[in-house]
Amino acid sequence: MIDFISFGLNYLKSRMFGSKSAAAYYQNIGDDVIPFRNNKFENNSKPMWLNLGYWEKATTYDKACEDLALQLSQCINLNESDHLLDVGFGLGEQDFLWMNKYNPLSIKGLNITPLHVEVANKRLSQTSYGDRIRFMEGSATEMPFNEEEFTKLTALECAFHFNTREKFFTEAFRVLKPGGVLGIADMAPLKNEKFNNFWQKRSRRYMCFPDENMYCAETYKEKLEKAGFSNVTIKSIAGYVYGGAGKYIMKRVSNKSLGPKDLEVIISEKDLKKGPKIWGFDFGTSDYLLIRAVKPS
Repeated sequence: MIDFISFGLNYLKSRMFGSKSAAAYYQNIGDDVIPFRNNKFENNSKPMWLNLGYWEKATTYDKACEDLALQLSQCINLNESDHLLDVGFGLGEQDFLWMNKYNPLSIKGLNITPLHVEVANKRLSQTSYGDRIRFMEGSATEMPFNEEEFTKLTALECAFHFNTREKFFTEAFRVLKPGGVLGIADMAPLKNEKFNNFWQKRSRRYMCFPDENMYCAETYKEKLEKAGFSNVTIKSIAGYVYGGAGKYIMKRVSNKSLGPKDLEVIISEKDLKKGPKIWGFDFGTSDYLLIRAVKPS
């Protein structure tokens, strides 16, 4: 109970003051997706994931995050002939997974958070991937790459941070080769969802989620098409993301001694409905989208 109260007070405080930037937000949360559980990378047993996960079959946080990354890679048909750009790569976990599973020709990661780049490169130095994976600091809205450099581009649960997401669409279109594919896993409001009350705006400010990025799947598709993309498909996976993530977070919050590998999460039909409502209440983002868009040949 004491752990829960302490977390609640810190949670309220964070919402009042917000974060100066996405980089500052991630610097603050460190090595744990749960706020105020940062061990500053001193616990080597912690999973190096920083997303909400996909909980349709997974019962652990590690596996749920892996499954979300695989949902995205399967969506774009990542394969051994690809040159992939992964923006907002977190600590690089999905890139190691994808290189091991699909063996693409190359993966470049772009991230605005210096700490993430530092940690990911340290982890990379302990692998045998050599120069086939490269992590660098930079913005997804001003990419330091040539035109038509990549065959695939991914943004795993990060595009909502970009200022703005539309600038990212333009840059993604520029750096993709003709026929290249963009894949995004992202939070969004439902059509006609209310998302501008005081608490929701404070919560999004804390997460560095610009109001300009608050639009539903239908508008998302229109903006991608305006940027030049075609064959845009959007699938909602909100229940299997928020349903499990909500349950996982509550278990971690209620007991500070529980780490990511110490608990099992099994979701019910009730959780599939409850999870999106939690994110709707907190951020105004009851939807979670899996998106594929193609640059015309």
